[in-house]
Amino acid sequence: MRAIKSEEIYVLVVEDEAVIAEDIRIQLARFGYKDAVCSNAEKALAHFASSKDALPHVVLMDINLPGAVDGITAATIITERYGRPVIFLTGHEQADYYSRALVAKPFAYFTKPFKTEQVRISINAAARLVGDDVAQKPLRTAIANIGVEQRLVGISSAILKAHKEISVLGPWQTLHHDQLRLAGNAGGQ
Repeated sequence: MRAIKSEEIYVLVVEDEAVIAEDIRIQLARFGYKDAVCSNAEKALAHFASSKDALPHVVLMDINLPGAVDGITAATIITERYGRPVIFLTGHEQADYYSRALVAKPFAYFTKPFKTEQVRISINAAARLVGDDVAQKPLRTAIANIGVEQRLVGISSAILKAHKEISVLGPWQTLHHDQLRLAGNAGGQ
């Protein structure tokens, strides 16, 4: 598999405060990322709907956004419909925000002011997963048509445990849990 380069990574920033959005864009440019900015969730969803072949690899999204759709709802749609990871950047440290945000299955969660290097590492990890996902799509499609039971053969305790985890969590949730752990986003700082 080919490693994705920083200049190939396309990041969509969803932030309603213009000064913060511009600061994030400056940081993204410093690392060589391509970027676009939307000021609310509706515009972000429209951006995805109109981006036929050039979907953003990663979304940096505020939770509290103006309009009828908040960041959590938009992140859920982006993750489920388009298969793109969302990294929350929020000014709220309260536990209830974090609990609500988990519904959207974010790749990472950072509170403002965030450490740029940690966000950069999370962007790279998330983009690499998307790149791997795109590269492996034909193979995964062929494997998916076989069926899990035909791919995992055996009755050892490890195989039985794997069958149980797959049936309970599904492949995206299992991968997602590992992503969150690897992204090192504990505590948001």
